[in-house]
Amino acid sequence: MTRNMSIDLDIEKGERRQITALFYDMVGSTTMVNNMDVEDFREIQQAVHQAAHRAIAANGGHLDLLMGDGGSAYFGYPVASEDAPLQAVLAGLAILKECAKAAEDFEEPVRIRVGIATGSAVAGQAGRGALATRDEIIGIAPTLAARIQGEANVGTVAVSNATYK
Repeated sequence: MTRNMSIDLDIEKGERRQITALFYDMVGSTTMVNNMDVEDFREIQQAVHQAAHRAIAANGGHLDLLMGDGGSAYFGYPVASEDAPLQAVLAGLAILKECAKAAEDFEEPVRIRVGIATGSAVAGQAGRGALATRDEIIGIAPTLAARIQGEANVGTVAVSNATYK
């Protein structure tokens, strides 16, 4: 049964801007978590997130979400930057380097891949109530960065054409 509902969210329309999105992921984590103690896996996952956070922050990015064994970040939002694509690429390379360094503390290999995309987006409040405290970014950059990350080779930073240009 389908209902037609009109919902007045009374939310700001958001701000249109150019952003660069970065997604990172730990490859093979499902196998790892199945084959090792969950507390040991948690240490590895936390080390990856800490390494990514350091790399993103050092290059002017904003870590947006942690999603299991990966995460997303934005460059050019919330603070606009003409150098957002370059900052994101440098952060991606630093994530690989930082994670390789962190992996030296573990017996299991830590395999990371990164996807980056640049494009127009609308950024603003995600909703009312509990969602009012969250911003969301809608546009091609986050969607494409997630897809590129999923196709990237382990140990690489793959970028969209717009980011490359």
